[in-house]
Amino acid sequence: NFTYVNALTPDTLYVLYSSSSLDYSPKKGSVMWIDDASYTYPVGIEQQLGEENNFTIFPNPSNGIFSIQNRTDSNNPQTIEIFNVVGEKIYSTTNNKSTNEINISTFSKGVYFVKLTDGEKVRTEKIVVQ
Repeated sequence: NFTYVNALTPDTLYVLYSSSSLDYSPKKGSVMWIDDASYTYPVGIEQQLGEENNFTIFPNPSNGIFSIQNRTDSNNPQTIEIFNVVGEKIYSTTNNKSTNEINISTFSKGVYFVKLTDGEKVRTEKIVVQ
């Protein structure tokens, strides 16, 4: 797990390694050799797995209050997540409703991404808040 601390340098990853013996407590002055380290982090929007256009957002653009209508026959709980353009999750809810009213009018005007997860199907749409 990583903790993002923006008080340091934004968009910078600090990695701390510590070596220890078999008791898993770091020892001052111990030596550790690392010959390879990598970090993989997803960027962008994940690939959509569900059918195209199975949910509708209206009105779009909106004033921050809009509805999401899921047009599938699934009885699975749906998770609705909203992300800003830098990928921060600003809203999340889970329910079984086919139509949901969302209010993000307290957030800044701009472009947001709505991610609807229904079982194993994931769909993403863009919403503009004016």
